Amino acid sequence: MKVQDFAQNLPIRLGTIQVLAFVLLTLLGIRLYHLQINRGEDYRIRADKLRIRMLPVPAPRGAIFGPNGNLLVDSRSTYNVTLTH
Repeated sequence: MKVQDFAQNLPIRLGTIQVLAFVLLTLLGIRLYHLQINRGEDYRIRADKLRIRMLPVPAPRGAIFGPNGNLLVDSRSTYNVTLTH
C-alpha cells in the first residue's frame, strides 16, 4: 500500500473517531445526569446512614472497692462527640 492510500482514508477515520467520541461522551453525560439528578437523593440518604456508626466500647475494668469494702470507682457509660475536619 502506498502512503496516498492511507491519506485518502484519513478524513473517514477522523470522522469515525469524532462520532464515536461524541457518542461515548453523550452516554457518559446521560449516566451522570441519571446518577446526580434522578438518583441523587437515594445516594445522599445512603451516605448519611453510613456516616454515623455506633460502636459499643466495653469498660476495661469493673468496680474498684476500697480496703473497707466500700465502692470507690464504678464503671458507667459516657458519650464523646468527635468532629474531624
